[in-house]
Amino acid sequence: MSIARGKSRRRGWSLVPRLALAAASAALSLIAIELALRTFPALLPRGVYYGSGEFDPDLGFRLPDQKVYYNKVRYVERIPNRDGFLDIDHERTKPPGIARVGFFGDSYVESVQVPLEQTFFRRLDERMGRRIEALAFGLSGLGTLHAMALYEKFAPLYEIDLAVYCFVNNDPSDHFKTAQDLRSGIFAVRPTALPTDDPPGHHVFQRPLASSGALTRTARWIKDHVLLSRVVYAQVQLWSRRKNRKEDAELAVEGLGGLAPDEWPAPLRADAERLTRSLIVSFRDAVTEDGVRFAILYVPDRSDLEGATGGGSWRAWLTDLADDEGIPLVDPTDELVSRRTLEGPMYDDHWTLAGHGAIAAALASRVDRLLEAHSGSEHGG
Repeated sequence: MSIARGKSRRRGWSLVPRLALAAASAALSLIAIELALRTFPALLPRGVYYGSGEFDPDLGFRLPDQKVYYNKVRYVERIPNRDGFLDIDHERTKPPGIARVGFFGDSYVESVQVPLEQTFFRRLDERMGRRIEALAFGLSGLGTLHAMALYEKFAPLYEIDLAVYCFVNNDPSDHFKTAQDLRSGIFAVRPTALPTDDPPGHHVFQRPLASSGALTRTARWIKDHVLLSRVVYAQVQLWSRRKNRKEDAELAVEGLGGLAPDEWPAPLRADAERLTRSLIVSFRDAVTEDGVRFAILYVPDRSDLEGATGGGSWRAWLTDLADDEGIPLVDPTDELVSRRTLEGPMYDDHWTLAGHGAIAAALASRVDRLLEAHSGSEHGG
C-alpha cells in the first residue's frame, strides 16, 4: 500500500511542472498576440472599438486618456486632446474676433468613425473660415444629462459663445435610470436620472465607481490596459447582438435605446419624455444664465431619411419641445436626403464621410443666425 501511495504521489507531483509549462506557454502566447496587436493595430478584427480612460469625479464617468482604435466600418486611430476628447487641442483664451461653437453630445460628436479632419466640426471650421472655431465635447453612450455636465465643466474654460447639444435618438434611454438598470454591469458607472414632481423636474443618481472588489478591480484593469481583452469583448458583444436579434429579445443588449419610441412600454416612454424635457430645459437655462446661446442639433434616425412618420424616432417629439420652449433647432434631415442621391449613403456605423460633409453644410447655413439670435427667441431649424 505504501508503494502504491508513493507512486500516486509522484504521479501527482509530475503534473505540477506540466501544468506550469502549459500555463507559461498560454501566457507567452497571449503576450505575443497582445504585442502583435499593439505593434500592428490595423490587424484588429472588425467590430473593435478600444480606448481606455481616466475617471473624472466631476463628471462621474471616464474620458479617454490614450490613443483610441476603431475598426467597425473602417480602421481609424484617434488621439484624445488634453481634455480627453477626440478633437485638436484648443487654446483656453478665445482668439479676438472669433466666435466659439461648442458641440456637446455622444458618439456623433466624438466621431471616432472617421479621421479627425473629416469630422463635421473640423469641416465646419473650413467652411466658415476664421469667423468661428468649433470645439467638440463628445463621448460614446452619453445622454442629455451627461452632455450638460460636459458643458458645465468645459464651456467656461473655453469662452463658448454658442452651445449646441446634439440630440440622438438613444439619448432618452442613455440618461434614464430605469433603462440603464436593465443593462448595468461592472463597467456601467455613469450618472443617471429619474423624473420628479419637484424642481428642477429630475433627480440625479451618481452611479458609484465599481471598484471595491478585487475581481472588479482586476477586470477593469484588464479592460483598460489589455487590447486583446477588448477584442474578445467586442466579439462577445457582436455574438450577443446577433443572438438577441435572432430571438427578438425586446429589452436586451441595446435596451430601450434600441427601440423606436412607439415600441417603448407606455409608462416608461412617458417617464422618459418627462425626464428628457426636464433635462433639456435645465440645459438651456444653465447656458442662457451664462450669457451663452443655446441650440439643438437633431441627429436624424435612418427612418427619418426614408420619410417615415409617427413614432419611428423622437424627431416629432423633439420638434414640438423646441417649439414649445423656443429653442433653436437644427434639423439636417433634408440635407442628408438631398445629398444622399448625389454622394451616396449618409450612414454606415454612424455618419459616413459624406454624412459629415452634409452636417457641416447644414450647420454652416445656420450658425451665423444662431450666433446672432438671442437664445430661445427663434426656432432655427
